[in-house]
Amino acid sequence: MLPSALNIQAAQDAYELLHSWRDCDAALQRLFYIYPSNSRLVEVIVKVATLDRLYGTNLLNPVDTARRIVGMENLDQCLRAGDPEVVELIARSPARRELVFASKYAHFHDQTSYPIYDKYAGAAVWHFYRLAIDSSLRARREFRPESYVIFLRVYQEVVDAAGLAGQYRWDKLDRYMWLYGLKLALGWCDKTINRAFMELINAPEGRALMERLEPDTECGQQG
Repeated sequence: MLPSALNIQAAQDAYELLHSWRDCDAALQRLFYIYPSNSRLVEVIVKVATLDRLYGTNLLNPVDTARRIVGMENLDQCLRAGDPEVVELIARSPARRELVFASKYAHFHDQTSYPIYDKYAGAAVWHFYRLAIDSSLRARREFRPESYVIFLRVYQEVVDAAGLAGQYRWDKLDRYMWLYGLKLALGWCDKTINRAFMELINAPEGRALMERLEPDTECGQQG
């Protein structure tokens, strides 16, 4: 089973109730609109530090990350072109890969080209891909969450198979995948699940929305 337009709408309804998430998104969208370029260190530090703080990407050193970004050749051009390889470049910190941060940084520059990657979105995308498209051992070996290019390819295949291509920007699809990934994580006994999400699902309205996230024969699509 794959998600349908009704499931995506359920995620949007949940998003409207998660005020902190919605407000952080609005703030970041405004910030990246004001500072679209990545050539001035002070402006990039503001973007990097704010994104890291609001989205909890746990950068080791936001200022060093900003310096790396400013030093990247043709970064703005690559971001405008929607090149997924640029996410890989931003993620290549000398100390460790910072893929979650890199995908979010690219996303807030262009929400039509860059879906957000984190462990919850990755889990949801892989869940639907495995259920409806390819559950082979080969596919499991090829799906490497540390590769943004592969994540994007698999994500696009899920969206295409669900008949949702061209209907939504990545930000709306991301809301669904993130929330569905959190729903999956409830079964893992994940102790790091977002507190606002837990408060939502413990409320009657939130529990009803979580049920609406689940694809079924009436509001989902057959794989």
